[in-house]
Amino acid sequence: MRRKFSAVEHRSLLTGAILQFKLALAARFLAGDHGFEFPYLAGYSWGKHTQNAEQLSLSKAQEELAGSILEHTATYILVLQVDRDLQDLIPDRFQNPDSNLKAAAGIARLARNAFAHNPLAPTWEFQPEAANKIFHVSEILTLHTAGLDGKPVERTDYGGPLALLALAEFIMARITQ
Repeated sequence: MRRKFSAVEHRSLLTGAILQFKLALAARFLAGDHGFEFPYLAGYSWGKHTQNAEQLSLSKAQEELAGSILEHTATYILVLQVDRDLQDLIPDRFQNPDSNLKAAAGIARLARNAFAHNPLAPTWEFQPEAANKIFHVSEILTLHTAGLDGKPVERTDYGGPLALLALAEFIMARITQ
């Protein structure tokens, strides 16, 4: 049986996802060629395992790749948490009379599904009821599903990372009412 979380717990979980997402955006930026040097650990041990600085450090190319992967996984966690919050706290979210909330629920579910099957290479997969549709959350983001089914998820499909952040903040405001 799945544990039920209170609205307060959901706010805390969504806050954690938002914080992780913001940190991932910063790390992705810093991992680029912006003159930033990551302060790698000189060594680390946990239980019977130990690694030194050489084993723990990344090259600049690896930092860029890892920064991109970190943003991908933080995006997945963010949309997954938004979807879970809506599922648990908003009865009949896909039929809600508030068109913005209904669209947000649709976007969160579609993005969650895209990432769920392959978080590092998400692909849009739409059921007939979501194909060739427009999901619009006023002044936050619009997702046009026409032509996207079976294609890799691109940041431009949903308006980019700041649009997802705004969507999460919109949901945070709704679940704290």
